[in-house]
Amino acid sequence: MSIAEKFEVIADEVYEKGISDERYRFWKSITDNGNRTNYSYAFMYGWSQDEFDCPPELFKPLTLEQAFVYNEIKKIDIDTSACTTLNHAFFRSGAYEIGVVDCRNATSLYRLFCMDSNLTAVQKVIVKEENTYGQTFEWCDKIEHIIFEGTIGQNGFDISMHTRLDHESLMSIINCLKDYSDSEETYKITFGSGNLAKLTDEEIGIIETKGWDYA
Repeated sequence: MSIAEKFEVIADEVYEKGISDERYRFWKSITDNGNRTNYSYAFMYGWSQDEFDCPPELFKPLTLEQAFVYNEIKKIDIDTSACTTLNHAFFRSGAYEIGVVDCRNATSLYRLFCMDSNLTAVQKVIVKEENTYGQTFEWCDKIEHIIFEGTIGQNGFDISMHTRLDHESLMSIINCLKDYSDSEETYKITFGSGNLAKLTDEEIGIIETKGWDYA
C-alpha cells in the first residue's frame, strides 16, 4: 500500500469515527443520556432503518404507546422486557419484521401490532397468563409467522383473519394455552376455519383437553 493509499484509509476511518460520535451524541440527546423511559409517539412519521440506530445501552423504554406510527423502519428489534405499557406499541408501523417482544412486565396488549399492513413475521412474543388482548393482531393481513412463548390465559384472542399463519405459529399458540381443564369458567380462542384446517384432529384435541372453547 502506498503512502497516499494509507492516508486515504486513515481519512476514511477518521470520517467514520466522526459520524459515529455524532450519532451517539444525537441519541444521548434523544434518550436524555439513557434516562428517558417514555417513548410514546417518539418515532412517528418518516424514521428510516438507517436513522433508527439507537445504542442499546441508551434505549430503556417503559412506555411505547404508538411509538412507531407511520415510520419506514423495516425491521424493529428492541428490548421491551422492562416495558409496562405496550398498548399500540407497533400500531400502524411500517415494519415487515419485528424481533422478540417481551410482554411480561405489561398487562394490556391492546392493538399491539394492529394495522401493521406490512408485517409478515414476529420472531417471538413472550407472554404471561395475566396479559389481556384486544385487537392485538387485527388488520395485519400479511402476517405468516409469529411464535409465542409463556402462557396465554384470560380469553385468548382472534386470529381468524390471519390465514397465512404457518403451522409452527399455530402450534406455538396451542402449546402456550393455559390448562383450564379444571375450571368452571369458559375460555375461548378463535382460530378460524382456515387455520383449523392446517391442524390435525390430535392437535385440535390439545385445545379441547386444555378446557378451551375454540372456533
